[in-house]
Amino acid sequence: MERPLPRFVEVRRLARGSAAFYFRIPTYYRKLGCEMANEPLGTSYDATCGGDGKGGRAATLNGLFDEWNDQRRGEPGEQGKIARYGTIDWLFRQYKTEKAYTEKVSPRSRPDYERIMQVICDTVGKSGRRIGEWQIIEVTPRAADKI
Repeated sequence: MERPLPRFVEVRRLARGSAAFYFRIPTYYRKLGCEMANEPLGTSYDATCGGDGKGGRAATLNGLFDEWNDQRRGEPGEQGKIARYGTIDWLFRQYKTEKAYTEKVSPRSRPDYERIMQVICDTVGKSGRRIGEWQIIEVTPRAADKI
């Protein structure tokens, strides 16, 4: 029996015969302005899709897509919930979905991490823009030290 795949997940056979999973946004949504990156998800079904096909990294990416799509259609959502790709807001949001945060940071410490990330993102720079809106590439080592 074949296991179910979440939306936008493709399976490709590698040269050595094993399967690899990829997250791909259809061209239709790209033309509508979706800037989410396509990305390789690895070769493990459980890490990619969860045990039941409704979890893993694919569920996180599909959730981000759903938020973007809801905003595109004008549906109400949490203000500022969607972070533009490549910004500091986006970086922190991605970090919070990774094992480095979900498995390595204790639940007791997470509120402190959340607060610090929020303070950093809401700090206004000399340009008058929130630091969270800056592109990652804009943060120089000197600016990081000052933050």
